[in-house]
Amino acid sequence: MVRPKRRSVRRNAPQPERHERTLVLLATTARELMTPSPATIHDQTPIPEAAKRFVELKVGSMPVVDSQLVPIGVVSLIDLVRWLQENQASCKAL
Repeated sequence: MVRPKRRSVRRNAPQPERHERTLVLLATTARELMTPSPATIHDQTPIPEAAKRFVELKVGSMPVVDSQLVPIGVVSLIDLVRWLQENQASCKAL
């Protein structure tokens, strides 16, 4: 008869390095993670040009700025995909 191996009680014990990483994570701020000078897109940029810019820059989202470069929102790849899906018929007509 083969006995199953017993699991060590220490398996679920906290590991010091894991605890330290958790403390670092909890102390990290958004400012430390942010991109300090992100690529932006103007609010009047046509959709095809915006899509091209996403591909060229290899980004997933960009802040949208007005004519005075004031941030007014964020546009993402999923926003572009959703727009294309909702406007598929009109895109085919082009």
